Amino acid sequence: MSQRMSVRRLIPTTIFGRIFVAIFFVALLAVALFWFWFNQRFYDSLDREAEMRLQSMARTLAEKLQTSDIDEPGANKLAILDSLWEFEKNGAWLQNLYWLDVSHDVPRFIASYSAQNPDKVSILPPTPEEIEDLVYANINELEKGVVVMPDPFSAADSRRYKIVLFPLLDQMQMLESVIGIEADQEYLQLAASMRRFFMEMLAVSLFLSLIVAFIIASNISMKTSFLLAELKSIENDAIPQSADLHLREFNQIHAAMISMAKEIMRKDEHLKEVFNRKLEELAFTGAAVAHEIRNPLSAIEMHFGLLRRKLQKSDLAGSETTEIAEQLLHLRKLVESFLNYSRRVVPERERIDLNVFFDQFLKLRNGLWPSLECITDFEEPAVILFDRTMFQQICENIFANAFAAAEEITLKIGFTRSERGWSLNFANDGPQIPLEILEKLFTPFITAKPGGNGIGLALVRKLVEANGGEIVCRNEPGGVVFTLEVEEK
Repeated sequence: MSQRMSVRRLIPTTIFGRIFVAIFFVALLAVALFWFWFNQRFYDSLDREAEMRLQSMARTLAEKLQTSDIDEPGANKLAILDSLWEFEKNGAWLQNLYWLDVSHDVPRFIASYSAQNPDKVSILPPTPEEIEDLVYANINELEKGVVVMPDPFSAADSRRYKIVLFPLLDQMQMLESVIGIEADQEYLQLAASMRRFFMEMLAVSLFLSLIVAFIIASNISMKTSFLLAELKSIENDAIPQSADLHLREFNQIHAAMISMAKEIMRKDEHLKEVFNRKLEELAFTGAAVAHEIRNPLSAIEMHFGLLRRKLQKSDLAGSETTEIAEQLLHLRKLVESFLNYSRRVVPERERIDLNVFFDQFLKLRNGLWPSLECITDFEEPAVILFDRTMFQQICENIFANAFAAAEEITLKIGFTRSERGWSLNFANDGPQIPLEILEKLFTPFITAKPGGNGIGLALVRKLVEANGGEIVCRNEPGGVVFTLEVEEK
């Protein structure tokens, strides 16, 4: 598992990185395969051909030298070497031809020939010391009469030839002399040249891989950015238009996005219809329930008022009648609140300057919340689109809840605007709301306020959502924050 994770870390996480690695790996594989083919098919074939030709030449020369002792006693053996050299030197392939006597303590040249090519640097024939080292390095094979072809890459750079050493044995089968033929080494240098060429090809492949990966990744990134922009348009309730991205896979993704947007719009319309229908049913049910309660409640209040006046005249009225009057009043307020909550609302948005609004709002309610201090902090311009009456109801409920939370409380109002809308924070330094109530704070009949009915904040959320916004409440160190956010489309 750890090895698999370590391998995954080596895989690039960007489109550019993966395309670059893929292209460079393919280029590297192609270069490696071509080098293998060149080395196996071309260079090895050329090397074998050179070995066969040199061996054949040395063998033919040795046979002529050996038969000259039998057929033409006393014949000049050097003439045989001269004729071979004169014949082969015009081919510009042989570089050195020598016949070395090794029967004495100190080897000596019997004959030596060296090519002089004006187009190349003159290649000097080997010295006796160099030949002696070469012979004695292969003496075991030569004494057995075996043709030796030393590795040209084992010698110094100045002696890098294709060499064949052909032994000549005497009548006692003892090594008498050695014929050496050295051929042009340019094709040997071809391998080194090709290695340099392939290194250059790798560098070019790296550069081209970067360019091609950048072009492909940029093209894919552009198309990806286009698709992301289309997703944003879907998020804003818009259906993207058909477009040709010149790639079948991207066109398929775009077509699927268009189909998805249409399906979302269809389901959204269906949900709106269901939601509106449920609101209408709730409004109708709420009005009917409130009407059914208000009629008998009015009769109860009327008869209780008559009864209370009679009891007061006879001095029989006590604390019980006061308690009944307060509960009847509370019940009427509950019915009115529920009726307001169940009523369907249709906002009429207008521009509201928050600085002007809160100045007027606080002046009119100066004596209503005497121990509440309000501080506003608005970015300019602090102007919103909202239903003015609904916004006033929202503020009244939030202020009333803050005032009810503590005897003395400070309420800070902050406003910020974003690209998609605006946000309004109501932060107070009162006690925090218990978590079990905070999760359901905007649900009807859920309240942390003594004597509250839980309709006020539920109505706040309803009014905010009717204007296309959202309201949340959270506990923060030192108090509670209500945040109202609205996206303006």
